[in-house]
Amino acid sequence: MTTIREWLSHLRNKTKQSVEKTKAETQKTYNKILDTEIDEIKSKSKSTLKNIDEKLVDASETFKSDVSKTSKKIGKFVYKFLKYSLILIVIGGFLFTLPSIISSFKDEIVPYLQNYTKAKYIENSDIMQFEGSTIHPYVFYYIHRNLEPRLISEVEIGEQIDLKKFYKDNQSLVNNLKTSNTYKLETNFYVTYSPIAEVRENVFLVNIYFMTGCGMSICVDTRGYYLFELNDSILKIGDHYLTGTVHPGDIKFYKIENNKILLKVEGYAVDDKKIELTF
Repeated sequence: MTTIREWLSHLRNKTKQSVEKTKAETQKTYNKILDTEIDEIKSKSKSTLKNIDEKLVDASETFKSDVSKTSKKIGKFVYKFLKYSLILIVIGGFLFTLPSIISSFKDEIVPYLQNYTKAKYIENSDIMQFEGSTIHPYVFYYIHRNLEPRLISEVEIGEQIDLKKFYKDNQSLVNNLKTSNTYKLETNFYVTYSPIAEVRENVFLVNIYFMTGCGMSICVDTRGYYLFELNDSILKIGDHYLTGTVHPGDIKFYKIENNKILLKVEGYAVDDKKIELTF
């Protein structure tokens, strides 16, 4: 017969076993719950990290695409800016030089189209001869000095000069200079005569330049365009044009038409002015 002590002992052992079992099952369930939550957290973390990585990649690609588009836009802008700037510079330069181009065309090309002849200063410098030498420049200084309206005439000259008599009367001056076309008075005073062409037999077109002097900042000069007829020692003063001003300049072109000579000269003041001499 089972005693109370034995029953209590059996009951205690059974209860202890039940508690141990329950404890073990609880621990197992707890561990399972913990493991399950950690796996989910790991899984979610991995998924989140993957999403973040994908978004970063997408953002990087988008940034690269935006940078590329921006670079292309900047490149196109710079190209167009340089292109149109260059075009404007070319157009501006052309417009700036256009007056000079037109002037050069008008002064250098048009006369040829109008059958004018270019004045040859160097080639024809010695075509007017007297006693085997070029005429002394003092002769032309004497003529122009007394005909130029801006200067006070020293003597009344006629229509011609006898070179033999003139050379004799001015022997000291003539002997000092034999081969030049320039007669120099002082430092800033001189006369240069330039035969342009023999337009008819013994008739010469001559350009005379007279530097009357220089001041502090400017020089004053004058010019004359003459027809001279030379027969032996007689130099006849033909038709002439005296500028009376600083401009126009030297003869550039001439054209013979019947009994007259048309002239084109340097200087904007008479760019379209008609200058002609008659035989």
